[in-house]
Amino acid sequence: MLTVSHADQAYLQSAFPTREVLYLPSFHRDNEVNSIPGKGSYALYQGKLSVPENSLAVSYIIKQIWLDNMPELVIAGLNPPGQLIKLIGERPNVRLVENPDDDQMFDLIQHAQINLMVTFQPTGLKLKLLNALFHGRFCLVNPGMLTGTGLDSVCRIATSVAEFRKEISQLFALEFTPEDIITRKEVLISLYDNKKNCKFLIDILTLL
Repeated sequence: MLTVSHADQAYLQSAFPTREVLYLPSFHRDNEVNSIPGKGSYALYQGKLSVPENSLAVSYIIKQIWLDNMPELVIAGLNPPGQLIKLIGERPNVRLVENPDDDQMFDLIQHAQINLMVTFQPTGLKLKLLNALFHGRFCLVNPGMLTGTGLDSVCRIATSVAEFRKEISQLFALEFTPEDIITRKEVLISLYDNKKNCKFLIDILTLL
């Protein structure tokens, strides 16, 4: 059996102790880190907004975390429901980018100061986390976003509203540096190199 997270690997190995369970990270579209140094003026939450989990995450960020004196928060994604459009419209420093194309989305990811990601369903790797790490600057997440990914060292982690606000304040004051990019490259290429993982899969199939 092949799993895309260490957490799934541990669970399945426990459930099926006589079977071989191997970890194979998700394949993805990127072969190199394209983050740019510098500072951005906004934070970004991105995802398919019609998905209830994502809509819930946006509501939590806007209602619980984001204050009116904070920098701009951009919410970008597909098919936002009406109640989310209304909620975003009520906040002076929150902006909706509805149904962006791929180029627009990656531009938003790349130029944000913070890529902000929250999930209440820790179900393995979220590909939007990889997108943000390969293209964006700072990534601020809750622990559920990192379950079984091995990416803790290249993200900032918050577990409460107070911690999110503290991290947001600190990150907007920082410069994303070339050294940050080097560190991120080392981690991402060691874990999520498509060519290496493809060879691993081929080796497994060859032995069957």
